[in-house]
Amino acid sequence: VLLALLPFGAGPAQAQYDPAREYDFKAAYLYKFALLTQWAPAAFADTNAPFVIGILGSDPWRGDLPKKVRASVKDRRLVVKQCASADEAKQCHLLFISKSEKDRLAQVLEQLKETNIFTVVESERTTETDAVINLYVDNSLKFTLNEDAAERARLTMGSELKEAATKRFRKKKT
Repeated sequence: VLLALLPFGAGPAQAQYDPAREYDFKAAYLYKFALLTQWAPAAFADTNAPFVIGILGSDPWRGDLPKKVRASVKDRRLVVKQCASADEAKQCHLLFISKSEKDRLAQVLEQLKETNIFTVVESERTTETDAVINLYVDNSLKFTLNEDAAERARLTMGSELKEAATKRFRKKKT
């Protein structure tokens, strides 16, 4: 739970980055993304609806993600859900798409394009995908922010999140 409180940038999370604990850091980032983002009210069924983090593909935390973050996000109970498909993931607010889904990543992102889902992918390169965030490792954990994808999902990002992104971009219009 302590990792969820670490800041982005050159703070303790970066100074003490340990590749063996990569997914502890990714869990902390997911939680921080949730805290620093506003969802449209329509993204929740009602005021008591939980905040749902989904995992699509293999679960690198082996079911332990709830133990690595706090039990709530902005006064909403946190639920972690393993998703078998993009359709099932449509019930989530924040979706972590595992490396195991790389062969069908474009298809999954296309299926989720018109939803209120904050999509997070992990890539070995800083590729510009249609996900909101791409997490990657380059001596430390870093991320790129696709501002078009965030707007499309009707997400409002906090300034700390925007400033911490290694790169912010918009997809070229075709």
